[in-house]
Amino acid sequence: MHSAAVTGIANRRNHAVWLREAVILAGYGLIAILATYPVAWGFFSAIPGYGQDDYQSLWNFWWVKKAVLDDGTSPFFTRMLFYPEGANLAFHTLSFYNTLILGIPLQRFLGWVGTYNLAYLSTFPLTAYGTYRLTLRVTGGDLPSSLAAGLILAFSPFHFSHVQHLTVTSVQFLPFYVLALLRLRDRPSGARGVLAGVVFTLLAMSSWHYGVFALYFTLFFSIWFAAGRDGPMRKGPQIAALCVAGLMAALLLSPFAAPMIQAAFSGDFGKLSGGAKSASADLLAFFIPSPFHPWTRGWSALQSMYGDFSASLEEGTVALGYVALVLGVAGTVRAWRKGARFWAAAAIAFCLLALGPDLQIGGSEWLDFTRLPYNWFVQKVPLLNAARDPGRFVSVALLCLAVLVGLGLRELARGRSRRVKWSAAGLASLGILFEFWVAPLPVREVRVPSVYRKIARDEGRFAILEVPVLGWTEGEAYMFAQIHHGRPITGGTISHVNRSALRFIEQEPFLRLLSEPERLAGPVPVMSTEGLSKVGIRYVVLHRDAPAWAKPDSQRGAKKLRAVEAFRNRNLRRLPDSTERVRLYRVEGPRGALPEMPNVGR
Repeated sequence: MHSAAVTGIANRRNHAVWLREAVILAGYGLIAILATYPVAWGFFSAIPGYGQDDYQSLWNFWWVKKAVLDDGTSPFFTRMLFYPEGANLAFHTLSFYNTLILGIPLQRFLGWVGTYNLAYLSTFPLTAYGTYRLTLRVTGGDLPSSLAAGLILAFSPFHFSHVQHLTVTSVQFLPFYVLALLRLRDRPSGARGVLAGVVFTLLAMSSWHYGVFALYFTLFFSIWFAAGRDGPMRKGPQIAALCVAGLMAALLLSPFAAPMIQAAFSGDFGKLSGGAKSASADLLAFFIPSPFHPWTRGWSALQSMYGDFSASLEEGTVALGYVALVLGVAGTVRAWRKGARFWAAAAIAFCLLALGPDLQIGGSEWLDFTRLPYNWFVQKVPLLNAARDPGRFVSVALLCLAVLVGLGLRELARGRSRRVKWSAAGLASLGILFEFWVAPLPVREVRVPSVYRKIARDEGRFAILEVPVLGWTEGEAYMFAQIHHGRPITGGTISHVNRSALRFIEQEPFLRLLSEPERLAGPVPVMSTEGLSKVGIRYVVLHRDAPAWAKPDSQRGAKKLRAVEAFRNRNLRRLPDSTERVRLYRVEGPRGALPEMPNVGR
């Protein structure tokens, strides 16, 4: 009887804990819906972003499902882009957690727009909940301070700034992985090693960037505690459990990592580490307000400061927040010998990595005779240097800062009443959310030009040539349209383009002229379109409002556009389905026959 009573009490306690955790997760979810307004309001009709990289991310959902389910082929190579050569997608940000694990089963019920939005929105409450659970363990179960700490990474300016980069917003497994490492350190076992390996796999499948960051954190974590900085440890069991975690992750990730390793040694890719300096954090950016807050969007001095940074607004936004910094410093000072020094050291280390290969302050390079740690520990490491956006290392620093915030709130409220503790945590939470607030977020309605409906209705197997031929933003728009018409295109935009993908563009005379419109100056040449017809290109689409026509300046761009239009009008038949913004042309084969794609194999 006594045993049954004890079991009943334990069950009720477990139910209460589960209910509390469900309420906490739901609370973070509600905050996420409000903070990301109006994403949830256009759940099936619009996606968050600017109609640029978000289009590429949306294409990833479509392509992985098509490759795996419809075509039964590998998603690491496609002839749907850079047709007819095709593109190697080994280094493309396919984010298999989103596109494969979530994307394939959910698209059947939510469609690809709803699935995309669910994947995006879910990153906020899950990141907050994981950070809360991590801080709860470090603070010894202090609930109020841990709940406030959960807001730091999830609702940080960094997280919001990458609104169009689903792979970067998918940081939700990072706090869970760090928590798994702590559990493994404190009570090492094979089961905990397996769990850490599984969580690492989910993190890397969300974004290879975060997989790389987690490797560096694991190295820092292992060296720190193996050196006994926070007390003696039995090192043997921990090492064994870490090996189990590594083997589990290697086994699960091998189908995704093997194509990358093979591609890296194929010689078909250029330098993978290029561009790190232009995606590095500026030292000032850690300590100035977010440029996306409703009150700072019109602050010209602040916007000008961000404009001076070498990184884009997205990559250069690494603000830590004043409330978080004050509480983090308090946690570091007050709990220095109670575990805070590791989290402070880790936060500083990852801020240093976020600075990239060279120190930049206010957009100017300082101490040009030195190199920062990123140069030696990331940029010179094969494969890992493909994570060429140093500023994103701030995600780990923010997670460490969140733990310090939890420790700071705990220490500042130590010895106070329960009401004071909850009030302090509530005020801190309001301050954090106010400082980090960005709503309304930019959203883009899912619409395509009407000419693509004409193409989608056409029968047969054929490809499309889009003009401008090359261009980052243009290629993403073409990929977005491809979701609707489903035909191969001669261009596209991927994270790393292999050299052979560009062979047809560089060698086919007609296409080469279109890709280099400055060569069309003078009399309009008459050229054969046989090269296009032979590979099955049936339509040519000219985008008259493409950003490429304004580069390097609008006058020269307008001149290029006029030359391209004259060249196409002379050599192709313009169709009545054309609009003012988008012109549609037809390529005709011998005797007016419509081109058909040859059997190009894989």
